[in-house]
Amino acid sequence: MTWVIIIIAAIVLLYVRSLFNKKIDGSENKKIDGSENKKTIRNEISLWDGLCQKFRKYLDFTQKTLQSDRMEIGNQKGETFILQKSVTDIIVSYKLHGIVNKTWKFPFWVAVNTAFNNIDEYYRAELQPKSTLKNISDIWKITNSRSFTQEEISEVTDTRVVKSQYGLSVEFSMKKGGVTYIPLAGKDILPIGAKINLHTAKVLTLSKDGEKDIYRIEVHR
Repeated sequence: MTWVIIIIAAIVLLYVRSLFNKKIDGSENKKIDGSENKKTIRNEISLWDGLCQKFRKYLDFTQKTLQSDRMEIGNQKGETFILQKSVTDIIVSYKLHGIVNKTWKFPFWVAVNTAFNNIDEYYRAELQPKSTLKNISDIWKITNSRSFTQEEISEVTDTRVVKSQYGLSVEFSMKKGGVTYIPLAGKDILPIGAKINLHTAKVLTLSKDGEKDIYRIEVHR
């Protein structure tokens, strides 16, 4: 009789333990589901907050307005970034003198750094050089145009067109070593890597009150 009681008690204990483990597993699943939902919400919030934080002190831009779903930054060159939060996306627009030149749209789940790097890389490569050229053409005036001297030509071993912060520039490889860069005039559009004929190219001097003269290369084709 004693052995029967012991066997029944063991069976009951095993059954109770099984129920207890199932209850723990169910609670853990609920916690995981809850954590994932909270993580999704945090990602949605962090994309907006993260972009606002990064663009609030972006290069030479300063914050103009900030609302719960809209932020605007601008600089003295007439460039503006507008960040807006819609129901499902973060929308970023770039304007130059009030005209929209580029718009990005990111779903809430996109990582902050991914979205920011996408905007930053495109701006530095495509938009910033164009705004700089336009700003220069609006303010600086051509005060002199001349050909390269024979002495200058003899000091150069090679030339090629490269991309720079001023748009396209000419890279001069010097006979004595080193390289020199001079931007192309805004109207000159040449492919990257193109050679420059120094016998026909011109050196432009641009002047502005209170500033040192700057130089541009004008190519005659």
